[in-house]
Amino acid sequence: MASVQHNYFTARAYCFLIENAIAEGSTRLTTALLPVYVSGVLTAFKEDQEDMVAYLQDTLVMLAQHYAPIDSLKATVVEMSSDVDNHEALIKVLWQVLVNSGFQVRCCAAGLFEHVIKGVDPELISSKVVPALVTLASDPEMMVRQYTIPAWGMLAESVTDNALLGKVKMQFQSFLDDQIYANEHSLLLEMVKTLGEIGPSVEPKLREDFILPRLAAIASTNNNSTNETRRRDLATELLEGFKALSCCFFSDDHLTNYMLPGLKCLLTDIDDLGLPDKVCYAVISGMLVDGPFLNVGCGV
Repeated sequence: MASVQHNYFTARAYCFLIENAIAEGSTRLTTALLPVYVSGVLTAFKEDQEDMVAYLQDTLVMLAQHYAPIDSLKATVVEMSSDVDNHEALIKVLWQVLVNSGFQVRCCAAGLFEHVIKGVDPELISSKVVPALVTLASDPEMMVRQYTIPAWGMLAESVTDNALLGKVKMQFQSFLDDQIYANEHSLLLEMVKTLGEIGPSVEPKLREDFILPRLAAIASTNNNSTNETRRRDLATELLEGFKALSCCFFSDDHLTNYMLPGLKCLLTDIDDLGLPDKVCYAVISGMLVDGPFLNVGCGV
């Protein structure tokens, strides 16, 4: 009992030190000591897991409320998530701040889910992670919703269950199609970035029947954008997405109906906006000429 109390008060004292360091503008504690202390000390006391959960929750709230860098917290979560015995505790930490009144705290939680999902038991994914992400994806603050997108992407890469993949697809469709997101440029950028990043590693059906067609449709719409800055931003992300997908196998129908039209639209953006990537311009032009052989190479 004495060791539990000592460990608890040590953790509280460390939180106090972090708060003072943040107030003084120092980030040394938040970037170096946190993962060492949590991973090297707190996780060694398995019987004190509730104190560890409370400590991590306090730290998350404190860092978020002070708009401090959370690199240390991400490193801590990544390190802890490598041990399956910590998964439930980590999810509990994030679960308990879903309804925190501070939107920055909820943003932080949404962003950290991405680093927890890989390797988590499917039952825990279904019972805790997905409901938490659904809650955050319907948050009153648009920024919180946007912060969930990488986590949904990680979920798509990590699971094979059709029901879970269906929920991921449904959420992606909502972000892309619901009228409430029509003018949310940064959210659309995050969606395109995430779809491009996960494209090569998700289930083929999701890649072929959803990711490629949606990127092609976004490329087509982007050609007609009257906002040059937004058009340039989106074209840059689309270029990365099509680069990634060019490593994947697609049927002739998918090449003809989606890949090649998408590349043509992207080429128009590159030409109209004077994007500086001349190498990509040349290679995309060549891909359009040699479209049937697209699957032979790897990458734009």
